[in-house]
Amino acid sequence: MSLLLASLVLLGALQAQSHPISPRDLFSQETPLDMAPASFDDQYAGCTVAMTAALPDLNLTEFQTNKVYAEGWALASHQWQERRAWGPEWGPSPTRMPLRPAGALQLLSRGQTLPRCRQVFRGVHGLRFRPAGPGATVRLGGFASASLKNVAAQQFGEDTFFGIWTCLGAPIQGYSFFPGEEEVLIPPFETFQVINASRPAQGPARIYLRALGKSSTYNCEYIKGEEGTWVQEGLGQTQAPPPMVT
Repeated sequence: MSLLLASLVLLGALQAQSHPISPRDLFSQETPLDMAPASFDDQYAGCTVAMTAALPDLNLTEFQTNKVYAEGWALASHQWQERRAWGPEWGPSPTRMPLRPAGALQLLSRGQTLPRCRQVFRGVHGLRFRPAGPGATVRLGGFASASLKNVAAQQFGEDTFFGIWTCLGAPIQGYSFFPGEEEVLIPPFETFQVINASRPAQGPARIYLRALGKSSTYNCEYIKGEEGTWVQEGLGQTQAPPPMVT
């Protein structure tokens, strides 16, 4: 295991926890569930070497403007310093990490000939999402933390409760401070079809999503400095989803 992977996953989890689509300090509000057009959905596809070279300068800017990122990086560096004594598998210093969370998911997915699909659950406190209806295509809007365990997801909130069949989400149990949650990190560029949604007047909104593919506006944005082309890609042949657990 390298800290390249562990630290990026940590940063992704921090982003998922702090992303504005899932505040935990607000009264329940309603918000649409759509393609999240304002999401920064960069996949960093094909620019690993360039991103590695640019990272030191980017970090100077990010540390000054993004408190969550700066604190997460410091925490990741501290964890690496503690764990490097465990063995060489913990790899290089995080100052050499080439990508951020999207890169971590790429590393976790290496060696898979087809997407590895999983049923996961996501509980949200403070927001009741409103999808367009069954059949709509949506994204989660940011790196989204989910769990393989229904009960673990419920602990994070039930204003909206998702059942999600994801094919791009990566399991990060081995890198989590809370491995018992069996966490899966879903990237902002994964697209889903709404299978079913219920929004009772009282009680949680329940939304069931099935993976469709991936779609992003940006790619290698930090390198080229201008908006990229909207890219869409299906998943092709994947495992059939199991019946959703209600």
